Order: sequence, then C-alpha cells, then structure tokens
Amino acid sequence: MVYSQNLSEYRWKNRLILLISDTPNSPAVKSQVSLFVNESEQIDERKILVLQAFPKYYLIGYDNQVRRDSEEVYFEFSHPNQSFELLLFGLDGQIKFRSNELVTPQKLYSIIDSMPMRQ
Repeated sequence: MVYSQNLSEYRWKNRLILLISDTPNSPAVKSQVSLFVNESEQIDERKILVLQAFPKYYLIGYDNQVRRDSEEVYFEFSHPNQSFELLLFGLDGQIKFRSNELVTPQKLYSIIDSMPMRQ
C-alpha cells in the first residue's frame, strides 16, 4: 500500500512512522510517543517523521505537533478491531513494517538501516 493523497507530499523526503488509534488519549499512543522523546538525532538522521492519526484528524510530529483535519489517513490505514497500530513507511511510500504493539525506536532503526536506501 502506498501513501494516501494526504501523505504523498512526504514520499522520497521522509520515512513515516504512523501511529493509529481511535482516540487521541490512547495510552498506547502516548507510550509510543514517549519512546521517541530523546531520539531526535536518530530520527533526523533517518529522515523519520512521526504522525499520529485519529478518526477526524492527524498530527504531524510527536512533540511540537501540527494538526491536519482529515479522516482519510485514519480510515485508509487502520484495521478494524485494533485500538493501536504502528506503521513504518519507507521513502518509496510502501509499508515496511506494521505492529499493534509498542515498538522500540532501536527496532525501527534496525529495520530502516537494513533498507537499500540506507546502505
């Protein structure tokens, strides 16, 4: 699956980590975001952009967030019966990894570092 229209502006510029939840107060989203707090150097080096998608809007960033009103991102990528999901998109816009559990930044870096564009 490729980026939605809303996310197409990031293709070839950023890898995306998309956090999806049916509520902005999700403990899983808050916990996952907290894992990125002290990782700005690693995130920048790998051209990662963290997005948080909810039913009516999505947030760009994990600390200084910009809000975009849109249902498209949430409904295109969420799975029914999942209260939390993390998706990793490569620079090409393809989903490279998907999990419904918390993921350490180190695991994500390992996946990214094994991608051809990082070699």
